[in-house]
Order: sequence, then C-alpha cells, then structure tokens
Amino acid sequence: GKEFTIEVGADVEKIGEKVKSIIETINKVLSFIKQQNTLDESSDTRSTLGGDLTLQTLESRLRNTIFSYIETSGGSMRPGDIGITFQRSGLIQFDAEIFQAKLKEDYQSTAEVLVGQLTQKGQIKGLLHKLGDLSDQAIGPSGFLTTRTRGVERNIRDIDGRIENKERYIKNKERVLKDKFARLEDTVSKLKAQGQGLAGLGGGAGAAPQLG
Repeated sequence: GKEFTIEVGADVEKIGEKVKSIIETINKVLSFIKQQNTLDESSDTRSTLGGDLTLQTLESRLRNTIFSYIETSGGSMRPGDIGITFQRSGLIQFDAEIFQAKLKEDYQSTAEVLVGQLTQKGQIKGLLHKLGDLSDQAIGPSGFLTTRTRGVERNIRDIDGRIENKERYIKNKERVLKDKFARLEDTVSKLKAQGQGLAGLGGGAGAAPQLG
C-alpha cells in the first residue's frame, strides 16, 4: 500500500557504449585502408592494395558520411556536433563526454543525428542509416567491393588457366623433345654400328692378299 515513484529515462552511458562500439568497428576498416596505403621502397606491392581505387572510394564515402549534415528537430547538425570527428591520423574519434553532454542537453536532436526522424515529407536518415546504406553499397550483392572482389577472383582464375595451359604446353614440348632425342640416339647408335661394320669390312679386304 505504499506509494513509490518510477523514473524512466535514457541510459546515457549505455547509449554511449554502443556508439563507441560502432566507431571502433569503422576504425578497423579505416586502419586496414591506412595500412594498405602505407608504402615505401621496401613494401611488397604484391601483397598490398595500396592505391587501389576501390579502397579510395570506400574511404572517401566514409568521410563524406561522417562530415554530412543531418536535419534534426533542433536544426542541421553533423556527427562532429555530438563528439564524432575525424583525426589527422585518418581514424574517427568518439568523445564520450561531449556525446553524453549533448544527450542531456538535447536528447531528441542528438538521437536524430544517429537514427534520423520521420516527418510528414518522409524519413530523414541519420548517421546509422547512412552507414547502413554505405555498407549495402559496398558489400551488397551489387556493391562496389563485391564487384571488385568478383573481378579479382575472375582475374585469378584467368591467370591460373593461363598457367595450366603453359604447363601443358611445356609438358608436351618436353615429351616431343624427349622423343626427338630418343630417335636421335637410336640413329646415332645405328650409325655407329654401320661404322663398325664398315671398319670390319675394310680390315678383311686388307688381309686377302696375304692369304693368297
């Protein structure tokens, strides 16, 4: 029979942890791109993708997504306004303190930067939706990374096919040369035998007058 009060509110810290996890995942992609593009005179270009147009496209679109403006209930905002910014290292930094402060100051607008909002004109996409779209554009069935991967795999199959054809050609050439060499040895053996026979005939001719 006692009265009590229940307060319902956003778990700011938990939301921050989820956003941080997303940023860490994006940074893994950016770190891979950065590693591939780090080339010097000792780099083995056969095992890297440095300068690959597909990686440059992915990095460029990630940057554009992070820098893009998003319409919220509080006006136009960017992810940088809520603590998500690019650093000189090329990676994304997430400032949890700025993010939590923005959530407490204006939860609605801050949340809309991430998840967008539904208006009478339609849905306005937030950062997470835009990242999802970029993921589909990159690794979807017709995505540019998927298409690039298929192209590389096709080139590998073509190269493997040419190698197999060359190996068959070399084996056939080797067999032909061995056959020619065997015939040559046989011919040389016959010539030697004929030479020995002629030599024998010559010796017999020299002894005939003595017998007489």
